[in-house]
Amino acid sequence: MAANFLVIQLARLGDILQTKRLLLSLLSQGNVVLLVDKSLAGFASKIFPQVEVMSIIAHAGESSEKNLIIENKKSFARLKTYNFEKVYNLNFSPLNFVCAKLFSGEKVIGYTHENRQDLKSVWTKKGFLWTRKRKLSPLNLVDFWAYLCPCPHPAQSVNPEAKLNSGPIGVVVSGRNQRRSLGLEKLAFLISYFIDKGQECCLLGSWQEKRTAKNLMKTLAPKYREKVVDLTGQTSLLDLVEIVKNLSFLITPDTGIMHLACHFGVKTLSFFLSSAWCFETGPYGKGHEVVQVCLDCSPCIENRECFFDLKCHQILNEKVLYFLAEQKKSPSAHVLVGESFFDEIGVDYCLEVEPDFFKERQKLRRSLKEYLLGIDFGIRYPEFIFSDREWILDWRRTYDCR
Repeated sequence: MAANFLVIQLARLGDILQTKRLLLSLLSQGNVVLLVDKSLAGFASKIFPQVEVMSIIAHAGESSEKNLIIENKKSFARLKTYNFEKVYNLNFSPLNFVCAKLFSGEKVIGYTHENRQDLKSVWTKKGFLWTRKRKLSPLNLVDFWAYLCPCPHPAQSVNPEAKLNSGPIGVVVSGRNQRRSLGLEKLAFLISYFIDKGQECCLLGSWQEKRTAKNLMKTLAPKYREKVVDLTGQTSLLDLVEIVKNLSFLITPDTGIMHLACHFGVKTLSFFLSSAWCFETGPYGKGHEVVQVCLDCSPCIENRECFFDLKCHQILNEKVLYFLAEQKKSPSAHVLVGESFFDEIGVDYCLEVEPDFFKERQKLRRSLKEYLLGIDFGIRYPEFIFSDREWILDWRRTYDCR
């Protein structure tokens, strides 16, 4: 009889897509139930038809934790009827822990519990340690979640290789955080550049980006507006799926739409500014282009005030953007162009110019390869992620991955 697994993913659209490698890993061993927010259930079912999607109300605005638990009572009761072999709890939130406590702590991986106390499993705890030195982040989030499972799906076959199609260019107007987004003048420059190259363009985003899109259209010269279709706020998530998979390529900051394009193998040109860091949440798949702005203060903490007048935006001016579009090379040590590729443990990014911290990060990644794959590089594990006793234990042996 096939094993049953539960994956609790109560975050946003992009996080659901970044769960893909873990889901594929578990599907090779049994049946998978994916628990998501109710507003994303239809989208998740469309993207992952091979899993059973269940939903609860997770994003309910100002609702209290107590009210959410009451509203989700029936869903919790249904979940408890399943005999799950393992439960993968991926988010650090009170509601996630409530869901995890429906099951024995021995079954829960990720954000787990013991004697009703909220805990982190060994691998998840290490991920928290890495955030102390984010610049050295050794693993993409897709791969980090996948390694909660001892036998992850081959990284190269998670998403198709990036390719250019014959449709219009998609332009994501902004991300959820404005500091991560390019801004109107930069977007207008890129749109104008590609229209001059014979492309047509559509603007993508939710109703929250509608005003930004309207201002962007005003920024464009009249001859370019004719070649731009504004779809912000006019598409459902299921509509968005059909639109994105038929794009020529996608210009975007770090967004859920970027991950959706990667799911279909649509080539992305992704910009990472402010708190966005391509090594953590960059596009997943071979051949995607990234532009990482890298300063001493990068990556910052997005909910804290910037004391450097958003320098990361200032150095990414029109002259730099033109150079990037024409040469596809890094114009300086602070604006780095890269392309995604795969090594033995997952996706990584080959930068045209390697920053100062890169050698230390590569050492850290090699140490992970040594641990995860048993490859002997003859190097000493960096202390800030391999410092405590529980790392001596091989967490992989606690599961049967045959």
